[in-house]
Amino acid sequence: MTPEQRRGRARVAVHASWANTADRAARTTGTKTFLDRSARQVDPDGALPEDIRAAMGSARKDRVNAAVGWAFRGGPTSPG
Repeated sequence: MTPEQRRGRARVAVHASWANTADRAARTTGTKTFLDRSARQVDPDGALPEDIRAAMGSARKDRVNAAVGWAFRGGPTSPG
């Protein structure tokens, strides 16, 4: 199976999964917790404006996810 075919299959599976999810808030609780923790880690004192803290927390999340993906594909294992 080509990478494009795998992506297509994964997209169909994701849409099917969300179509069968009655309680979306419960399903995304872990994501909100991770985003909140990332925001606290970039601004532990809460000194930054909420929008800046959220943007920095989101960027941190993206960095960690990229590092984990890289490690999964055989790169360094430390997400930092």
